[in-house]
Amino acid sequence: MIGASEIKPSFGKHYRAAVGTLARRLYNCVLIETAYLKELVMAFLNTQERTDLLNDLKKRKYGSAKRKLRRMDPKGSMAYFRNAQAQERVVTCFNLDGLGTRVYLIEKLQLAPLGKKTTKFRAKFDFIEVIVEPTAENRT
Repeated sequence: MIGASEIKPSFGKHYRAAVGTLARRLYNCVLIETAYLKELVMAFLNTQERTDLLNDLKKRKYGSAKRKLRRMDPKGSMAYFRNAQAQERVVTCFNLDGLGTRVYLIEKLQLAPLGKKTTKFRAKFDFIEVIVEPTAENRT
C-alpha cells in the first residue's frame, strides 16, 4: 500500500510556483474588481448623514477628526491645511469628492511663551468648530 506522502508530482517546485503565481493573479483581479465596484457603489451623503458626520467630528480631537476624514473617501483630498482665514483662526478644508461633501475643521491659534523669555513663542491650536456642507454636485 502506498501512502499519500509517497506520491509526488513529477513537476515538484515548478508546480507550486505556477499555482502561487496563478493565485496572486486571481487575488489581484479580485482586488481590482472590488475597487471598481466600490467606486461605482459610493454615493453622496444626504442631509442626515452630513449631520451625523458633523456630530461625530465635534466629539473627536483634531487629529482623530483629520484621520477619519482622510480614511472616509479614497477620492477625497485636503484642499488646504491650517490656512489663516481670520485673526487667531486657522482652517483646514477637506474635499470629499466621492461623498459630495466639503468639511472645514476650524482651530483657534494661541501663542504660548517658551520659558521666562517672552521673545520666543510656541503655537498652540485648540479645535473649536466643524462645518460640513455639500458640494455643488451633491443635490441630496
